[in-house]
Amino acid sequence: MLFEGPLSKWTNVIQGWQYRFFVLDPTQGMLIYYTSKENMVKGERRGVVLLRGAYLGIDSEDDSTFTIRSHGKTFHFQGKLCFCDILHYLKVTQIYSFSLLARDAEERETWISNLEEAISLNSVKTDKLSISSTSLFERKISEADAYLQLQNIIRLPLFKFICDN
Repeated sequence: MLFEGPLSKWTNVIQGWQYRFFVLDPTQGMLIYYTSKENMVKGERRGVVLLRGAYLGIDSEDDSTFTIRSHGKTFHFQGKLCFCDILHYLKVTQIYSFSLLARDAEERETWISNLEEAISLNSVKTDKLSISSTSLFERKISEADAYLQLQNIIRLPLFKFICDN
């Protein structure tokens, strides 16, 4: 069963929060995100977090922060809509780092529960794809993510202009 909903995603490129619409697909082992629900309906995906072999981490000092570590990448999530001291919670470990905001701690717990189930389902599932097919898929996802990051870098001067004015 799919689980979906809006969150805000931290982007290191423009150093700010961006609205995203997320769909958790436990059978495919993916957390897919879109720029809007409308783009989700159109199938215009913005990015994906692969959940097979992923680890969830919950911050013991903050009841609204959690992370997903997957395939050498760390994704940071926050379960409360608070713009103060956000940078304190960011632990950037690689070039690919995401922070997300849910509306409240209850929504955070719902996401964590569903993510744990999807990770568990995909960690014990036998491979339906060959190693080469999986590697090819992961390479294509990585290439798409790199392309999207380049697009964000190109847009950076425009965002800076908008923020300054």
